[in-house]
Amino acid sequence: MISTSDMTPSDVKPSDVTPSDVTRRIAETVEARLGRIDNSDVGIYPVEALGDAPNWAAHIARSAGGGPAYRQWRHDQLRAAVHAVQREMPRINWAG
Repeated sequence: MISTSDMTPSDVKPSDVTPSDVTRRIAETVEARLGRIDNSDVGIYPVEALGDAPNWAAHIARSAGGGPAYRQWRHDQLRAAVHAVQREMPRINWAG
């Protein structure tokens, strides 16, 4: 299997992508701005998809530390990472 750090959108096939690949890729995407994130910060779950739409969505946990502006900025960074990864890896093989 291709490592997630070497994947490009054209390399990604639904059968290749696992939930842990997506979680890892989200963490890699935000690491430069936020540092390491916990698995509990972003949770992914299956959704019904029509056509080429992503078959997964994410829940972003609320941050307990910092002021309101920091918490909003952090949430925005995580949301942007989730959207970027959804474009890159729209389909997850939930069975495998």
